[in-house]
Amino acid sequence: MEKNGPPSIPDYLRFDYGTSCWWCSNTANSREHRHKRTDAVRELGPGPWSPAIVRGVKEGSGFIPIQGPKSDFLKFRKSLCQNCNTTRSQPFDRAYDSMMDYLRGKQEVILRTGYFKQSHVHGSSWEEGRDNALRYLVKNISCQLAEQYVQVPDSFLRFLEGRSDIPSGLKLDLEINLDIVDIEKHLRGTHGMTPASGMTPGSLWGAKLLASIDSGARKVTDISSRMGVGPFWFWYHVHPGSPKYKSNLTTDTVRIPSARHLPVGAAVDNCLTCSRPTHTPTQDPRA
Repeated sequence: MEKNGPPSIPDYLRFDYGTSCWWCSNTANSREHRHKRTDAVRELGPGPWSPAIVRGVKEGSGFIPIQGPKSDFLKFRKSLCQNCNTTRSQPFDRAYDSMMDYLRGKQEVILRTGYFKQSHVHGSSWEEGRDNALRYLVKNISCQLAEQYVQVPDSFLRFLEGRSDIPSGLKLDLEINLDIVDIEKHLRGTHGMTPASGMTPGSLWGAKLLASIDSGARKVTDISSRMGVGPFWFWYHVHPGSPKYKSNLTTDTVRIPSARHLPVGAAVDNCLTCSRPTHTPTQDPRA
């Protein structure tokens, strides 16, 4: 897992919600998970995790040990109210869970064919399920923006509230990361990481925000980042004020491109279990 680094937004452009919910402006008294608890349990087990799962960071000591899916290290700071983070967005959470359960459960077929059908996930009302799963992703992205001192676009709020059919100003693509496919096969085959062994080869991924700034206009023009569950990675760009929305998740048949971001074999070559057979909680192969 990766940690969000320091905000890349300059001080004069930061938008601070303070103690207010970014969605409804009530008191922010609830912390959204960076990765859904259901994802954490599916990928890494119900906990307590021993040896501890680690969250990789680029500063400080390098790794933060995490003991279980309830850890505060897996959550954003308080930026939502309890109602918005639970009752109001519950249909979003359920639709997203259905999608990720399906992708992980049918992973081998999807890797072979390069696509899945949303109607196989959500049934005949797949458009509603698609939109609600997307609303979960928009909610998560919005928490990321608020934490990094970026104002959540009004278009996102309209979409979350059902006042708009699309989250304009967003480009979102689902990709299969073949580097993660390789390391999962390695962890299963070489190190015997299976649910039966008490260890899983699952992983969760995220990254800091990268922002493009128009200094003359004194505004943020593009914010990009990613989030991933195993090899299924969501790459997104936020373009505040843009009327456009683009995604490969719009149709029933979702074609998912595959890509490598490392040289072939590099992910397996860097397996910490292979290089340090007696790994400690700060040397987890999924870091």
